[in-house]
Formats: sequence, structure tokens, C-alpha cells
Amino acid sequence: MHLLSTREFWGHLILERSDAVVDVQEQFPLFELDETREIAAELGYRHPKQRRKIKGRSIWREEPMTTDFLVTLKDVDQLPAKIAISIKTIDEIEKSSIKHRQRLLEKVEIERTYWARRGIPFMMITDRELPENLVHNLDLILPCRSLEHYERFADVEGVLSFLLDRIRAAPTEPLGTVCSSTDYELDLEPGSCLVLVWHALATRMWNTDLLGQRLDPALPIGEISRGHAVQQGRLAA
Repeated sequence: MHLLSTREFWGHLILERSDAVVDVQEQFPLFELDETREIAAELGYRHPKQRRKIKGRSIWREEPMTTDFLVTLKDVDQLPAKIAISIKTIDEIEKSSIKHRQRLLEKVEIERTYWARRGIPFMMITDRELPENLVHNLDLILPCRSLEHYERFADVEGVLSFLLDRIRAAPTEPLGTVCSSTDYELDLEPGSCLVLVWHALATRMWNTDLLGQRLDPALPIGEISRGHAVQQGRLAA
């Protein structure tokens, strides 16, 4: 994925986690350029331009616009097949000058009209609407979804079962403390059990409140339930 801002990264984490999402295409180009020119003219707006350096000179020229995400959704009742999403910062809307804010909304309206012509719903959301705890937690656990780079576990499910018993037996202990002592008890490389906790949460082998609590090895993890794994939990040593 090629993401151009922190807010896009946050949005992508949430989309990547969603059960309803089949595919995410980032920076989706609005082809054809003639069509967005036509839409801009109909709305009475200037078509956006980008600055390019050509033969040592900076010039402004019209180029295809993009939408942050074009998301394909599962075939489920009441869900559209696709949805287009633009993510903005709240500062862009609330703290920018009137002129800048007006221009931003003009470009968003060109996008919305483009997708409306195709029968695809368009949403503009702000970073304020992206849950901070959930974004933090997904950023922490999703890199551990696959264990292909951790060739230290002979029996992932067996270690996780043992580790879950240890966590539940010490509900007020910091997660990092429980994981460290379990690493020592099972003669695992330091940090192994913490990686497995993130893996179990990322693959839904375990469930916990990712929205309401902030995962931190220095804090207790809270209530954990067994979940449905979305990928095989075993890895050969």
C-alpha cells in the first residue's frame, strides 16, 4: 500500500480489520480527465492542478484527481458493492482559512459527483471520526498477523493456551510482566509471548476490547475470550 498521510494510514488500518471489506484500492485515479474537467465546469469550479518539474521548470497542469480509498465490500444485504472514501483532517476543515476550506470542499464535491455518476456512495470523514484506541491497537497488532518471520515457535496454539491461563490467573499484572515470566518458564526467546499475544488478537484467535482500551505491555490486558482464527495458528519450528 502507498499511503500519503498518517490519516490515510489510520483509515487503512480500520478498513483492513473490517470483516465487511474484500479489497481496498488506495489513491484511486478518477479517469478520465475530461470527465472531471466537465464536472468541475458544470459546478462552476476550477479543476485541480498539480505542480510538476519539467526540464528544470516548475509548471502547474491539470492531472487526474484521486480518491483516497475505493473499497470493495462483501455481498451482504444493505451494503453497497463499493464505496469511495476521502479522509481529511479536522484542522483542514475547522482551522484553515475560509478560502482554503472552500477550495477543499469544491474538490470533494467534484469527487462526490464523479462517484455519483457511477452509482457508488462517497463518504468524506475526518481523523476525529477514527477511534484513537482502535487505531493505536491495530497499528500494534496487525504487523504480527503473520508469523512467517518468527521461526521460534513449534506449537503456537499450545503456547497460546498456556499463556492465556497465565494471563487469566493474574488479571491485575501488566501484560509485559506475564509474558516475560512465561517466556522464562517455557524457555522462549524474550519477547516471544508478547508477539504471540498480538498475533492471537490480530488473527482473532483471541478477542478483547480493542475499541475501549489501549493495549500496552505496561498495563493489564483486560478480559480475553477465545475467538475464531482467520488464519492457521501453527508454524513449524
